[in-house]
Amino acid sequence: MAKKITSCDIQMYTMGTGDCFVLGFKGDGDNKPQFKLMIDCGVQSISGDNMRPYALKIIEETDGEVDALLITHEHQDHVLGFQRCEDEFSNQFKVKELWLPWTEDEDDALVKEWKDEFGKKKKSLAMATELLAKNTNSDLFQQIYNVGPRGERSFNARKGISTSLMELSNLNTEPFAAAGDYIGGLKGMTVVKEKIPRDRLRFLETGTILEDIEGLDNIRIYILGPPRMWKDVKTHHGKNGETYKHNKELEFVRGFSALPFEEEDSESDPFEKVHIVEYNASGNATMYEKPQNKAYNKIRDIYTKPENSFRRINFDWLMSAANLSLRLTKGMNNLSAVLAIEFVESGKVMLFPGDAEFGSWRSWHEIEWDEKGKDGQTHLTKDLLNRTVFYKVAHHLSHNGTARELGMDLMTNKDLVAMATLDYDVISPTWKNTMPNRALLNDLLKKTSGRLIVTNPDNQHVDKAKTIKLTDEINKRLENLSQVKQDEYKVVRNDLFVQYTVDGS
Repeated sequence: MAKKITSCDIQMYTMGTGDCFVLGFKGDGDNKPQFKLMIDCGVQSISGDNMRPYALKIIEETDGEVDALLITHEHQDHVLGFQRCEDEFSNQFKVKELWLPWTEDEDDALVKEWKDEFGKKKKSLAMATELLAKNTNSDLFQQIYNVGPRGERSFNARKGISTSLMELSNLNTEPFAAAGDYIGGLKGMTVVKEKIPRDRLRFLETGTILEDIEGLDNIRIYILGPPRMWKDVKTHHGKNGETYKHNKELEFVRGFSALPFEEEDSESDPFEKVHIVEYNASGNATMYEKPQNKAYNKIRDIYTKPENSFRRINFDWLMSAANLSLRLTKGMNNLSAVLAIEFVESGKVMLFPGDAEFGSWRSWHEIEWDEKGKDGQTHLTKDLLNRTVFYKVAHHLSHNGTARELGMDLMTNKDLVAMATLDYDVISPTWKNTMPNRALLNDLLKKTSGRLIVTNPDNQHVDKAKTIKLTDEINKRLENLSQVKQDEYKVVRNDLFVQYTVDGS
């Protein structure tokens, strides 16, 4: 007979910067979990050989079966593990129930419309990435940018943008696979949907509560996200004080995302043909549909002279694809499934927000729940945050992954513990400029009294000058905890995962 759930073992697999959690819900005296919930399995970049030990460990720890598998959203750092170890997950692993956010239900007209539009943008992004990668080594690229006293600096900066765009784009698309032809979802997501054996499929509807799940007596699961309103999906950060400050903000330029790439014969250029100049091997110019206009011809002649090559826009317009990539990435982040898991009798809450950003956090407070908080007055979402004792930090400690006023400030429980998936050994160099956000990091250290578990804290620092190691700061704060609190803080770390046990009694 199933017992009332009183604790949860949370395993965070440490293959790099990406989410992979296995939750084991136990009753008093249980050696093995009564209910196993797996959340995501991804990392920004990993080979099959490097991923395999983690996949096999997951299979071993779960006895090859979980009661539920939740995929929060379709980014490589949340699903790539399924692609890299497709054979293992397809043949040695079973799911009783697959949980997906409502945004994956293609019978929903809104979902179908969004996926069609998102697919077109992914196609444009893949083409932009491929064009930049192919052309950054061209003679014309050097001729335009590697000139003058600062030419080398300008040239290298633009090549760096191309490299960074490739890394960021790969979160949304298979590398080059979608160029010119949108082929749908990521391969890891396809493995989850079509290859892993399962009994049932459940779409999670925002604003609903999962109760009476077999094996989860004394547990309620509140579905906080993803938001239903587009205004929330597209909002990545709030005003001063609402989110953590980031010193680099990119202005959105439509540029590449507005191009009509649906047709195979469409031109990959920013202008109509009447404005296009082509050059033959000798450097002579030809203009399409040349207008009979002397002033126009004079301007054309200026731009065709070799010494004026710096005036051309052949490559600069492609740089706007970086903004498209960021918007696609952030939009998908706000479409993360968000779970608040409550131990009913004690009221303790565990929060798993995927990679939700500010718009999603704001939307949780707008949900019209049928009930209030435990005091009968407080809005239920605020009350859940007040009672949170475990927080899976959203989006790898980024500045807008955790709302400030509507999130961190409301997590007031003195027993708060946090886990964050960030590892500088496995991360894009460009992400190191923004992760971890130091203000958020210091807030978490203070709120948790050092009970902050990071994938790899040894290679990170707390301060801008990089003089205080995160590991040292965590240990210093833990030493200040009372002996009772130190004994209650149950953490086990090995080569493949970190495990923390939440006492829900």
